[in-house]
Amino acid sequence: MKSFLLTICFLFAVAAVAQQPVSGDSAKPCLVSGTLTRYGSGEPIRGAEITVTRIVENSQGLENVSDPASTQVSVVTDRNGAFLFPHLPQGEYILGIRKTGFHGFRGQNSRTWEESMNFTLAPGQQLTDLDIAMEPGAVITGKVTDEDGDPMAFVQLSALKWVYANHHRQLRPQGMATTDDQGNYRIFNLAPGRYIVRASTTMEGVNSKQRYLPDYFPDTNSPLNATPIVVRAGDETSADFRMARGQAAKITGHVAGLTAGAQVQVYLHNTVDDAIGGRASGTSVDRNGNFTLDGVLPGDYVLGAMEFRTEGNESPRHAELPLRIDGDLSNVALTLEDAGRASLQGTLHLETGDVSHPPLSTLRIGLLPADDTTGNSDYVGTGGYSAVGRDGTIRIDKVSPGKYIVSMTADGNGWEDFYTKSVQVGNRDVTDGVINFQTRSGAVPITVTVGVDGALVDGTVLDDNGKPVANATVIGVPNDPALHNQVDLYQRGESDTNGRFILRGIKPGAYSFYAWNNMDDESYMDPDFLRRYENSRADLTLNPKDHQTLQLHLLTTDDE
Repeated sequence: MKSFLLTICFLFAVAAVAQQPVSGDSAKPCLVSGTLTRYGSGEPIRGAEITVTRIVENSQGLENVSDPASTQVSVVTDRNGAFLFPHLPQGEYILGIRKTGFHGFRGQNSRTWEESMNFTLAPGQQLTDLDIAMEPGAVITGKVTDEDGDPMAFVQLSALKWVYANHHRQLRPQGMATTDDQGNYRIFNLAPGRYIVRASTTMEGVNSKQRYLPDYFPDTNSPLNATPIVVRAGDETSADFRMARGQAAKITGHVAGLTAGAQVQVYLHNTVDDAIGGRASGTSVDRNGNFTLDGVLPGDYVLGAMEFRTEGNESPRHAELPLRIDGDLSNVALTLEDAGRASLQGTLHLETGDVSHPPLSTLRIGLLPADDTTGNSDYVGTGGYSAVGRDGTIRIDKVSPGKYIVSMTADGNGWEDFYTKSVQVGNRDVTDGVINFQTRSGAVPITVTVGVDGALVDGTVLDDNGKPVANATVIGVPNDPALHNQVDLYQRGESDTNGRFILRGIKPGAYSFYAWNNMDDESYMDPDFLRRYENSRADLTLNPKDHQTLQLHLLTTDDE
């Protein structure tokens, strides 16, 4: 039986304000109670398991729910959907709900479906009358047959969603099922949205020359050509598949540059769908560096080799080669190269020294891959992060050759009005650009200048009825397409209980602003996604130290 654990934060302003901590000894127990209902109808949800877990911090200051000092209590909602926790110690908690057939929750003052939030109880606090609504999950069901129309058992069905994360578009699984002996399947508890549905076999021999090809609904071997299935809350939609065998490929080749005594692993990564022909299609090289990969399905891949050394602390050497595979390939050559012994060394400083700010040591400078072809930094050369010294010193060691962008992040508050104004690497100004780093040894100078004249944009998010919207995600996107890979230029905030938002420390320039009701990834970095809202954006050109105000209309994604 499948169910989802949903962690909930009590961002319920009415209840939180109405219930004040009870005075008295800090050991006085707290009370939490409320009602769970079906979103839309208000029908009570009975038999749902609700669990609260008290969080404690370990010696490193990290949250730890498995510590013996933590407290975990579970109750089941009654026929009226009511729940009660009468004796809780003070502290920070996670609240979770298990109920088959539902996928998410919404608090009484929340406009979005939440999955991971916390709440805190003061000594003796009584938090009552909490109204939580859960949304029914959607279902995709159907039947899988072979070329002859016979049912296929043990076929894996996956409901996938296109998301934009780690700076590139990727498929992410949201639900799975396996066919029974009649070829029937049922994927349930799905959130509303657009899904690519894939059927793939797992019972065949990996080295089989004739293999069932992955099938994406309605009938294609590539997710790029698939038709998304759109489901709403409580929907049940059908999608049938008829799978066919295809010719699998054999790849042979050689890895050069081996270190004596080191182990070398060869892998394949499908650049479109990571689960198809991916790193399970891996092998080791023989002592002469030769390798063979059998049973590879057609598609676009990155072929790579990674050397693991048993001595020293050197970064592993690696090699990568993009391949389009639609038949056997032989004599494919890979040459291992050092991950990089070069370093970036330099300083960070403020444009002016007479502005109050936190210590420079609370900043970090990141060197991020501009084109992560595999989506997994374990298999590509990476830059890294540098803690900034109190005097502004920067040092990033073992930088691999590749293309990078520079990003600045802060630990804690106080840097909201600052931004990355300029970046100089070597003798080149790479501000808002991609660094083509090819140095393999030595130190390359870097200078990062922090701007203090950032702009400010504030305003209100309104719904179709002109009412303020709380918890909306507000995004500012640079208008220039050449800047779309610069993560520092994107602005993100959230509206408060009155629908008000504020974005600070914006680098002067031209931006488009949007407000969404449901935005839990980085889809706004995908130009194809933004084109759907071309007529709903608000454009601003911001000058240094500008303060401009916007009224944004709430947008909904296809996931609602």
